[in-house]
Amino acid sequence: MTSAERDWPGVNKLRKLELKDLDAAMLAALKQTNDFVLSQGKPLDPVSKAAYDDIKARVDARG
Repeated sequence: MTSAERDWPGVNKLRKLELKDLDAAMLAALKQTNDFVLSQGKPLDPVSKAAYDDIKARVDARG
Protein backbone atom coordinates (compact mmCIF):
# COMPACT_ATOMS: atom_id res chain seq x y z
CA MET A 1 0.00 0.00 0.00
CA THR A 2 2.93 2.34 0.60
CA SER A 3 5.54 0.98 -1.80
CA ALA A 4 7.43 3.53 -3.91
CA GLU A 5 5.31 3.04 -7.03
CA ARG A 6 2.07 3.74 -5.16
CA ASP A 7 0.58 7.22 -5.44
CA TRP A 8 -2.75 8.03 -3.85
CA PRO A 9 -4.01 10.83 -1.63
CA GLY A 10 -2.63 10.26 1.86
CA VAL A 11 0.14 7.81 0.97
CA ASN A 12 2.87 10.11 2.29
CA LYS A 13 1.05 10.48 5.61
CA LEU A 14 0.82 6.70 5.92
CA ARG A 15 4.51 6.31 5.00
CA LYS A 16 5.49 8.72 7.78
CA LEU A 17 3.25 6.91 10.25
CA GLU A 18 4.94 3.60 9.37
CA LEU A 19 8.24 5.01 10.54
CA LYS A 20 6.79 6.14 13.88
CA ASP A 21 4.29 3.41 14.78
CA LEU A 22 3.87 0.33 12.63
CA ASP A 23 0.76 -0.86 14.49
CA ALA A 24 -0.95 2.52 14.04
CA ALA A 25 0.01 2.54 10.36
CA MET A 26 -1.36 -0.97 9.86
CA LEU A 27 -4.56 0.03 11.65
CA ALA A 28 -4.97 3.07 9.38
CA ALA A 29 -4.29 0.99 6.27
CA LEU A 30 -6.78 -1.70 7.25
CA LYS A 31 -9.41 0.90 8.12
CA GLN A 32 -8.97 2.60 4.77
CA THR A 33 -9.19 -0.67 2.88
CA ASN A 34 -12.17 -1.94 4.89
CA ASP A 35 -14.00 1.38 4.49
CA PHE A 36 -13.40 1.28 0.73
CA VAL A 37 -14.76 -2.27 0.43
CA LEU A 38 -17.85 -1.36 2.44
CA SER A 39 -18.39 1.83 0.41
CA GLN A 40 -18.54 -0.33 -2.71
CA GLY A 41 -21.40 -2.30 -1.16
CA LYS A 42 -19.29 -5.42 -0.90
CA PRO A 43 -19.09 -7.68 2.13
CA LEU A 44 -16.09 -7.31 4.36
CA ASP A 45 -13.88 -10.36 4.56
CA PRO A 46 -14.01 -11.79 8.10
CA VAL A 47 -10.23 -12.12 8.24
CA SER A 48 -9.83 -8.43 7.37
CA LYS A 49 -12.27 -7.48 10.13
CA ALA A 50 -10.49 -9.75 12.60
CA ALA A 51 -7.10 -8.26 11.70
CA TYR A 52 -8.46 -4.74 12.19
CA ASP A 53 -10.07 -5.64 15.53
CA ASP A 54 -6.88 -7.34 16.77
CA ILE A 55 -4.60 -4.45 15.90
CA LYS A 56 -7.09 -1.88 17.22
CA ALA A 57 -7.23 -3.68 20.57
CA ARG A 58 -3.42 -3.68 20.73
CA VAL A 59 -3.20 0.03 19.90
CA ASP A 60 -6.01 0.89 22.35
CA ALA A 61 -4.33 -1.11 25.13
CA ARG A 62 -1.20 1.02 24.81
CA GLY A 63 -3.28 4.13 25.44
